[in-house]
Formats: sequence, structure tokens, C-alpha cells
Amino acid sequence: MMNKLTVCAAAFFRSRGRNFVTGKEFINEISLNLRWMSKSDAEYILFTLVEKNILRKNGDYFQPTFDILSVKNIPIGYKPEQNFVSELRSTMPLQSTKESSFSSLIVEAEKYGTRKEDFISESSAIQDKLGIDILVAGLIILKNNGADVDKVSDIVYEQISVSNQPSSS
Repeated sequence: MMNKLTVCAAAFFRSRGRNFVTGKEFINEISLNLRWMSKSDAEYILFTLVEKNILRKNGDYFQPTFDILSVKNIPIGYKPEQNFVSELRSTMPLQSTKESSFSSLIVEAEKYGTRKEDFISESSAIQDKLGIDILVAGLIILKNNGADVDKVSDIVYEQISVSNQPSSS
């Protein structure tokens, strides 16, 4: 799946003709202009690309962590397979749980007047600066903005505990 994600990112950035975009540009281009997927699926892909370190956040912009020209054999008129996002969600169930938890943090931030884009950007910056999980970074942003984090801190703690448990083989 990682290869499909990398190909998707490379095809997107090649179609844009540049190596950086804002989150809004990414989501609108993939959902509205290229018509690859729905807006919510495009948001999921962006979140997953950052989580898998295929893209990195630099200020207000996202950029690939790899040379997009190194990805070979991208067909002209590339479009992800129809089941791309559902396949991705089924192979990364923990990811979709984390996405759901992060979405809960976004909803909470919006209650306190923080725009979704600003919250994601600030959380990503804290994550990069401190080298912590995006959920913990989001919790820090909420707390700094005066939100009551009691309700969401349990969600974050539970998610962090699950993702840090050793796998039994």
C-alpha cells in the first residue's frame, strides 16, 4: 500500500507542476479538479500521507519527502483505483481510529473558535518541533487555547496506549 500512496502523491505533485501545496489546495485539487475521490477521502489521504511521512508540513505548505521524479511508470492520466481509499482504510485500521480521534480534536477546537486548517497546521508544527504524536500535539493546542481537555484527553490517552502496545507475534 505504501507504494500506491507514494505513486498517488507523485502523480498529484507532477500534475500540479510544483513540489508544495496548501492542505486546501491538495483537497480541492484531488476532489474537485482531478475528481479522484470525495473531499472527505482526500482529507483522509492527506492525513495518511503525513502520518506515513510521504508528505511533510512546512509552514502552511505540504511537500513530498521524496523526489517525485524518482517514481517511475506513472500512467498518463493517472487516477487511483476506485477502491483505493477503502482498501487503505481496511489495511490500516489503527490509522482510521487515529483519524477519528484527531477529528474529535478538530471538532473540539472549532467549538473554541479555532479554524480547522489552523488547528491542523498548528498541531503538525508542534508534532514536528517536539517529535510527538499528532494527537498529543492537538491536545497541547487545545489546552493552550483554553479548551476543556478532560473529555478528549481520555480519547488521546486511549489511542496512544493502543498504538504503543507491542505487537504479539
